[in-house]
Amino acid sequence: DNLLNVQFASETSEAGVFEVYDEIGRMVKNIEFEPENNQNQIQINDLQPGRYFIRIKNGNNIATHSFIKI
Repeated sequence: DNLLNVQFASETSEAGVFEVYDEIGRMVKNIEFEPENNQNQIQINDLQPGRYFIRIKNGNNIATHSFIKI
């Protein structure tokens, strides 16, 4: 399955963005999302195996997490 499941609780009604970065800091994905949907799936089939970072921006809130694609 080449989907990354992202679950979070939004504290704002503003649209947000998922930014996916590779290990050297290049942005490889930039996806907008609606705040009402606290469960999202991101297609990662076009990413090479390796470690990535996802930054979730929503209003003034920013969270960064890592994941590994095998």
